[in-house]
Amino acid sequence: MVSGSKKKKAGAICEKPDPGWESERLIEALSAKNCILRVAAAESLGSKGDKSAIKPLFELLRDEDDSVRWRAAESLEVLLDGSNVDLIRSGMRDENGWVRFWSTYLAGTCELAGDMVPELIAALEDENQEVRAIAAQSLEFVGDDRAIEPLLDAMRDDWRGARISIFGALRKLIAANGESVDLDIFLNRLDDEYPDVRFVSAFFLGELGDLRALEPLLEMMDNLEEDANVRQWAAFALSRMSDDRAFNRLMDAVSNERNLLVRRMALRSLGEMTIMHPTYLDQAEPMIRSVISEDDLILVGLAQDALLNIRKANE
Repeated sequence: MVSGSKKKKAGAICEKPDPGWESERLIEALSAKNCILRVAAAESLGSKGDKSAIKPLFELLRDEDDSVRWRAAESLEVLLDGSNVDLIRSGMRDENGWVRFWSTYLAGTCELAGDMVPELIAALEDENQEVRAIAAQSLEFVGDDRAIEPLLDAMRDDWRGARISIFGALRKLIAANGESVDLDIFLNRLDDEYPDVRFVSAFFLGELGDLRALEPLLEMMDNLEEDANVRQWAAFALSRMSDDRAFNRLMDAVSNERNLLVRRMALRSLGEMTIMHPTYLDQAEPMIRSVISEDDLILVGLAQDALLNIRKANE
C-alpha cells in the first residue's frame, strides 16, 4: 500500500499545475514525468513571479523536451534581474549545449545585458552552431556597437543559419550606429579570404555611403576573378555612392557584363541610383529600356520594375 503522504506527493505531480499552487508544489512538478505537466509548472512559476524558482527553472534548461526548455527560458526571462548575472555567465560556460543556448539568449534580454557583451562576443565561437546563431541575435537585442567587428569576422561561420543571424544583427547595429561606425572595419575586409565576409563588407559600405569606399568597390567590380556574389553586392554598393564614376560603372555593367547575376544586380542598382539622382535619367532610361527586348525574363522584369519606379518617382 502507498501511504497517504506519498499519495499526496504523487498526486501533486500528476495533476495539471496552475499558478494557484504554492511555489514549492510547482517546483516539485518540474520533475513530473509528463512533459506537459513540466511545461505547465514552468509557465505557472513565471506567472507567480517567485524568484525562488530561478535555480530550479535554470536546471530545467537541460530538459530533453524542446517545449519544456522553451517555457523554462520564457519564465526565466521574466524572473531574472541584475543579481542573476553570474548564474547566466555560468550557464554560458555549461557543458550542456542547450543550457549554453538558452543562457546566451537570456544574456541578451536580461537587465544588465550591456555588461554581457564580451561573453556574447565569445559565444560567437561556440562549438555549437545554435549557440553561435543565438549569440548573434542577442547582440542584436543589446545593440552595442562593440559587436560590429566581431560579428563581421563571424561571417566566416561554416553554418548558413548562423551567418543569416549574424547578417541580421549587423544590419540592425549599423542602422542604429551608422554615424559612429568605423569604415575601416569593412574596407580592411574587402580582400578577406572568405567570400561572405567580402560580400557583407561591400554591402555595408554601400549602406554607409562613404565615398572613401568608391575606389575599392570599383576594383572589386573590375576583378573578373572575384566571386560573382561579391561582385553583385559591389554593384549594389556603387548605387549608394554619389559619384559619376559609380553611375558610369553600373551603365557599363548593364551593357557589357557577362555574368548574369552581376548584370541583374547592376540593372536593379542603376534604376535605384537614377531614382536617388534624377540628373542621370536621360542617360539611364534608354539603357534600361534596351534590356526589355532580351531573352532573360528576370532581366526583363527588373527593367520593367525599374522603369515603373522611375516614372512613379518623377510624377
